[in-house]
Amino acid sequence: MKTFATLAVLLATGAALTTPAGAALNPPTCINARLIDKSNVLDTRTIRFTMKDHKVYQTRLKGNCMSLKFFGYVFVTPMDEVCDGQSIRVLKTDQVCVMGPLELQERGQHI
Repeated sequence: MKTFATLAVLLATGAALTTPAGAALNPPTCINARLIDKSNVLDTRTIRFTMKDHKVYQTRLKGNCMSLKFFGYVFVTPMDEVCDGQSIRVLKTDQVCVMGPLELQERGQHI
């Protein structure tokens, strides 16, 4: 029991040390992957998600993902949520790219 308590304290301390200072103030934006109706790759850095309720979210990748538009991608997550900072993997090339913030688009702002 004492070992378990020590391990819990160490894990909590490690999580606190690796969490950016502003993370508590700005929790990640997440969307339910099951509620995504379609996604569009706009260019090497931009993906747009249209939800089943017609809301539109967009993310700008943290770097260029060169073959993303040609081969598509899969989410690198075991969960049903897609969140800021999540990794995606390009099919065929296995390139891993990191999503930036998910931003809700205004009604007239998307194509």
